[in-house]
Parts: sequence; structure tokens; C-alpha cells
Amino acid sequence: MARGLRGIPPPGPERPTALPPENSAADANRMIGKGISTGDMTHPTTLALLATGLLALGSPAAVVIDSFSGSSNGNSAASGPTAGFFLPGTFTDREAAFDFYTGSTASWLNQLDLLIAVGDHSTPLEASLTTGSTAPGTNPVSIGSFTPSSPSPTLQTFSFQPNPNTILLAPNTRYWVHLTVSSGGGLYTLSYSDTQNNAPGWSLDETWGYTPPGSPSPTGWNQDGTPGVAKARLDVTVVPEPGALLLCGLGMLVLLRRRRI
Repeated sequence: MARGLRGIPPPGPERPTALPPENSAADANRMIGKGISTGDMTHPTTLALLATGLLALGSPAAVVIDSFSGSSNGNSAASGPTAGFFLPGTFTDREAAFDFYTGSTASWLNQLDLLIAVGDHSTPLEASLTTGSTAPGTNPVSIGSFTPSSPSPTLQTFSFQPNPNTILLAPNTRYWVHLTVSSGGGLYTLSYSDTQNNAPGWSLDETWGYTPPGSPSPTGWNQDGTPGVAKARLDVTVVPEPGALLLCGLGMLVLLRRRRI
């Protein structure tokens, strides 16, 4: 399905050029505490400090995609180069990917949870964020890796947590989550769901699997024909728009000025 594509991670909002680097949200709070004169109300540094303070407060984290409550018989595997399986032979170098669409506001990616069946936990499962029209996407950015401490229970929640404010999701954009095991015998399968509980504009879409050459057909990347979506939960923090921050800052200044009069 056609959607606009953008590179990842998109650039974050520019810092106001009038704000010295040593200033912080604490400086903005001190200015507010002292009160601001009429002459300072539109000073660029004043507005920048207020915007910085509002950015520091930020928006609360929110779960925007959640398909954990549903169930489906489908699954896609990711395995390492020496992975085995309960069937004769090997089960090596499998990959999995699924795509999702973002809402209308840019957001920082805080955490991605996946429901995973553990076959061999000797090496980690790795997750990358990509863009593109087909699996597994392009321009990968690491979300993180996860190694369970035990193979039991079989179904476990894997939580991938990038460093704060490092992966910015652009609005109205299609992204892919690409799952791989780059070394050893790790073997994991991504569970599917038939239910989505999402914030407006956010959605899960297709799930794909990769089978290497020499394996039983079909090989390469193929969309899973089983109904359902990846069992995933996505937690983000919405990025306030710069224009909204400045308007809020002006509003705060007017209120403070009225209190002093």
C-alpha cells in the first residue's frame, strides 16, 4: 500500500539559535520564578528558554500500538547460522520482518515489546528499524538486542529499548522491524495476533519471513499467508511541535506579566 516514505531517523526539531548551549530548563524555571518584564516578553533568548523548559517537561510516554491481547496460529522465525531444529537437518539464517504505520505526529521510540517463542537462547535476537516499500526495508537503525536468561517459559516478552531520544519516528510513515540472529545457534519465532489496539493513525500491517537458498521452497522473502499481525507493543513519546512550544511560551509570559501587574 502506498504511503509516503522518509529516511530514518529523521532530524529532530532544531534548537533555537539564540539559546546559549549552557542554558537549560533549570534556567527557564529561574527566569519564570523571578518574573519577566514587558521588554523581555519577545526576546529570542526568553522564548528559547521557555521552549527548552517545555521540551524538558515533554509529553508523557504512550503505547500507540498493542496487539498482545489477540491470538493467531501464524509465526515467523529468526535463526542464527548454526541453528538446529527438531526436524532433521538445520534451520539456519532465517529472518522475520513486519511493518507498521505512524500517526500524524513525530515521536521518539521508547520501547518495542514482542511476544517471542524461544527455541535456542544461546545468542541474542536483534531488532532493527528500516524504511521501504518491501521487506526487510532499507537504511537499518538498531533498536537493540535481547537474550532471554532461560528458554523457559517458551513464550516470553522481549523488550527492546534504544537509548532515549535517539530514534525519531516521522509522522505518517511506513517503517519495518527487521529481526535477525547474526551469530551462533539462536532460534526464535515471532508470534502473531488477530487483534490490534492502536492510537489514531497507528497500525500494524504485513508480516514477512526469509528462507535462505537451499532450504525447502519458497526461498527468499515471502509474505506470510496466515491471517494476523505481529504480536507487538510500541511505546513512544510525542515530540511537541516547535510552533506550539513558542505559543505556549508566549502564553506563559503573558500570564506571568499579568500576575506582576
